[in-house]
Amino acid sequence: MHAMRKDIMDSIKSMVEENPPFPILHDVPKHRTSIEIAQDKKRATLEQKKQAEQAADTTEE
Repeated sequence: MHAMRKDIMDSIKSMVEENPPFPILHDVPKHRTSIEIAQDKKRATLEQKKQAEQAADTTEE
């Protein structure tokens, strides 16, 4: 019984992996919200300011 059950489960698993009945989440890019986009822009702006300040400090020395 255990061997038969294992064979059936392996067959089902291989069929599902080859042709999943639903999209696999890690294959689909996540939809970003407007809040996440705004946060990313803010982080990028702050990072650019830091780099500009570091560059200015380096050139003064």
